[in-house]
Amino acid sequence: MATPIEAITLSAAASCVDEIVSKAREWDAAAIVVGLPLNMDGSHGEQARKALRCIAALRKSTGLPVIPWDERLSTVEAQSRLRTAGTKPSRNKGRLDSAAAAIILEAWLAERRGRADHPKSSCSLSHPAE
Repeated sequence: MATPIEAITLSAAASCVDEIVSKAREWDAAAIVVGLPLNMDGSHGEQARKALRCIAALRKSTGLPVIPWDERLSTVEAQSRLRTAGTKPSRNKGRLDSAAAAIILEAWLAERRGRADHPKSSCSLSHPAE
């Protein structure tokens, strides 16, 4: 299971990239998985296009593999997990975003390991929460 860290808010693309690069170096990351906010029909809207620009900047800045991952319904699952843990998700957006990011990472890790039993293992691409 992935452990959430503090949410990174996308207020400006450059500062977002700088903060993610800093975290990747701090954690000695081998890759960066970025949630891609696809529309429910799988198409790319404005938020997905913003995420893809951020992904391109991260690839250029880090030289690391940067993997876009479908984040559809990750927030819904995060809300459910937080409620189960006795937390009200609506009270802390940062905590909700961090929990959703952990779910996105878990899905990517599960698919990488070839686990078909993870609920999002059949999905492919996604964007960072704003």
